[in-house]
Amino acid sequence: MGTQALAKGTAKVPVVLHLDHGTTKEKIFQAIDFGFRSVMIDASSYSFEENVKRTKEIVDYAHLRGVVVEAELGKLAGIEDNISVSSRDASFTEPDQAAEFVERTGVDSLAIA
Repeated sequence: MGTQALAKGTAKVPVVLHLDHGTTKEKIFQAIDFGFRSVMIDASSYSFEENVKRTKEIVDYAHLRGVVVEAELGKLAGIEDNISVSSRDASFTEPDQAAEFVERTGVDSLAIA
């Protein structure tokens, strides 16, 4: 039995499908349309303004469909979900920037570095 079938009610415990570290609009929209109830957009490799733009687009699409959105701001060194960040490119999240990001995008949760 597939994960989607479990999430649709055959499981005896609550199940939700979450897409972690989605990097393209197409894949994230596909996951939402497939039935994922939670997605993460990881546009942390872009500038702050581009991250805001990309995240806002996902939030607008997702919220119309009752899907929650997590985003990422800042970059920790290392490899996670096939996304590699060198220690030279790592950057911590500025608290004031995080507040602005959440306000401008309407994201439900924020992964910070």
